[in-house]
Amino acid sequence: MVNPIGSNAGVDAADALAIAALLGHATGPLADSHSRRLAIVKGLCLLLRATAGHWAWGRGTPQDSCVAPLGIIDSGYTDVHRHALMTGSLLPDTDALIRKPVLLQLVRDQRAIHVRSDVVDDARWKASKLYEYFAPAGMAEWVQGVRYVGTDTWFNLFFFRSEADGAFGERESGIVAAMIAHAACLQVAAAEQVPAEAFVGLTSRQRAVMLLLLDGLGRKQVATTLQISIDTVNDHAKAIFKHFGVSSITELAARFLKNV
Repeated sequence: MVNPIGSNAGVDAADALAIAALLGHATGPLADSHSRRLAIVKGLCLLLRATAGHWAWGRGTPQDSCVAPLGIIDSGYTDVHRHALMTGSLLPDTDALIRKPVLLQLVRDQRAIHVRSDVVDDARWKASKLYEYFAPAGMAEWVQGVRYVGTDTWFNLFFFRSEADGAFGERESGIVAAMIAHAACLQVAAAEQVPAEAFVGLTSRQRAVMLLLLDGLGRKQVATTLQISIDTVNDHAKAIFKHFGVSSITELAARFLKNV
């Protein structure tokens, strides 16, 4: 039988076994989804020989370049790393250098797996302002995987190490691709984060519609899933937004889906 994990480019038999062990641990008797995700991030830091890394998720579509994160779980980060990541993300050239090429791939494929050299060549990278922040912090090389689930809900894995430790390559991108594809616990379900008391005053059908919308399904998909008309979904959505005093599903998500 072919190992579906090993079929990912760059993943050899030893790495496939290590990934399978991580997946088995993440579906074992851990207390909650946070613990499972943290276990995967810690395990991948070791497997990838990364200094540190994180899992994150958020809402927004690649078409409008709005991909705001709503939650993050990291391992190995220091204040220096966090400052470099936050400051670097706000630099004017970061969009053109890093973000836009990745978003273009996400428009085509709904997932993007890459190492630093896939996105920007050495000369442009070392001449960039982002490099000036990342290199002294030991973050000059990275590997990242992003995947969309539904129409506007995404999650990613991001790991980095110093220039002295060498660039990430096909092996590391293959490992991240395998985890993005096979680790179901990396996907965020709305039911995890919405407290039971939030549903007081809503009907059972409104609750179902709300959770599916928060999970990133479009209204047509919600209608198909619940076997109701799109007009009924729209009516429920209108009632839900009025109940919570919001005007969009993004506003509703920002209220409930922050701490994962």
